[in-house]
Amino acid sequence: MRPPAATLLLALIASCTHSSPPPSQAEAADDATRAARSSLDERIARLRDDALASHAALDFIRDLTRDVGARPAGSSNDAKAVAWAEKRLVAEGFASVHREIVTVKHWERGPAAGAILAAKGKKLPLELLALGGSAATPAGGVDAEVVRASSLAEAEALGPNALAGKVLFLDVPTARDRDGSGYGRSWSSRVLGSQVAADRGAAALIVRSLATDSSLPHTGNTHSRTLASVAVSGASADLLRDTLKQDPKAKVHLEVAARTSPDAESANVVGEIRGRERPDEVVLLGAHLDSWDVGEGATDDAAGCAIVTQAARLLAKHAPRRTVRVVLFAAEEIGAMGGAAYARTHANEVEHIVLAMEADAGEGRVLGFRAHVPPARAVPVARIASFLAPLGIEAWPGELEDGGADVQPLQDKGVPVVRLHQNMNAYFDVHHAKSDVFTHIDPSALPQVVAAYAITAYAAAELDAPSRR
Repeated sequence: MRPPAATLLLALIASCTHSSPPPSQAEAADDATRAARSSLDERIARLRDDALASHAALDFIRDLTRDVGARPAGSSNDAKAVAWAEKRLVAEGFASVHREIVTVKHWERGPAAGAILAAKGKKLPLELLALGGSAATPAGGVDAEVVRASSLAEAEALGPNALAGKVLFLDVPTARDRDGSGYGRSWSSRVLGSQVAADRGAAALIVRSLATDSSLPHTGNTHSRTLASVAVSGASADLLRDTLKQDPKAKVHLEVAARTSPDAESANVVGEIRGRERPDEVVLLGAHLDSWDVGEGATDDAAGCAIVTQAARLLAKHAPRRTVRVVLFAAEEIGAMGGAAYARTHANEVEHIVLAMEADAGEGRVLGFRAHVPPARAVPVARIASFLAPLGIEAWPGELEDGGADVQPLQDKGVPVVRLHQNMNAYFDVHHAKSDVFTHIDPSALPQVVAAYAITAYAAAELDAPSRR
């Protein structure tokens, strides 16, 4: 007799039950890992969509430049910016908002003017700005012959008295490029040139502005505070260079009124999105709150402040596993004093900072990604890079050397750092110039930049380091 169909079905079920072993612990763990990754992928995707749809970063830049404006370190507007930032972080929902006092240098600009004293008594005006830290010229100014050098190395090769009573003209152009490397190659002429000139007895220093726009002079910090030091626009630098070709004995007249006041008090402004599971482990996002005094500090660095605060604010609703801490640093422009002070104050916490990054490249689109991870500190860099890929961000070859001026002291202490390389093709058109104002901000790429910072911070806050087995 053939057994009833119901009996056959029961037998088949029993056979399958006894012949298939239960999943192993390893298989179960793999399933859990896949589920967690899928969940994280979904959260990252939602975070990316939220950031790309948000215009809050542009509002932040507008408010900071309108309510405060230029914020030179140690000035009354610097103090106003600190108070503004504290209030803004509280309003944005950050926890533990506070200021950490930083003692900063305080340099004040005065009027400055200059001209080429050409043949037949002709005066050719120079468009110029005093460099940060410049000394004043004597009463009546300086009239002196000019020695031109096309590089800092060329100036350093001059004899010890070659510049006595003369003006050193460092004529070092800044190449336009997308990654800012042109500025990196010309940067030393402004920062170190004044000391090179002072050591050789110069009466003053003129540098070609470190700018990719030739129409305006751009300021910036310089090391020597004993020498009158100015930057001239690219157009004025060309005029001076061409005049010297025709008349090597041509002179310039310079008048600079500037002073270094006693040290002042500023502050790093700190706020947190507290971690849900590991609040003592920190992902740090930084930008600098101060600016130069000749514009509004919109691109440099209200944009960076907006990017990191809005990135952190967006990921708050996704409850990061670790704490995400925003630090708006003081006095970056005059020597990264806020970053150095933060690293000193928090020296006992560096082992708990899983990743640090800063935004100080304007509002240009993020193009590439690099990391510096000490051998003893593992970070899931490959996973972070995979999350950034849908934004068109590539993992650039080579290891990151410099995470940025304000996080460099943390990097030196062994903290892993990431840099999101933004398109800086137009950044040095307005950098440190009176044209660095809100109306020159291009809002089109800002959401992508905020998304990149938010995703990087959230992934670092969620993921554990890869196994070292």
